Amino acid sequence: IDEAHMYEGVFGAHVSMVLSRFSRLSAVCSHKIRNVIQLPIFLACSATMSHPEQHFRLLCPMPEDAQITILHSSDDGSPRSA
Repeated sequence: IDEAHMYEGVFGAHVSMVLSRFSRLSAVCSHKIRNVIQLPIFLACSATMSHPEQHFRLLCPMPEDAQITILHSSDDGSPRSA
């Protein structure tokens, strides 16, 4: 999910519902193909989020005990000029 901002109102509800439906469809398809229920892995990016874990849990359909890894800009390993 590129630019996972604070979606509000009807648009925010629609984004959340689309992700929920995608997750449910993915679980059904993986069960039919591999006989194992496998939920999708969500990746989200935002440069302006103050509480990313809380927001991500509200936006994406995930089990409450699911582990979330937050990477801060200081964790960036991309090459930079000196």
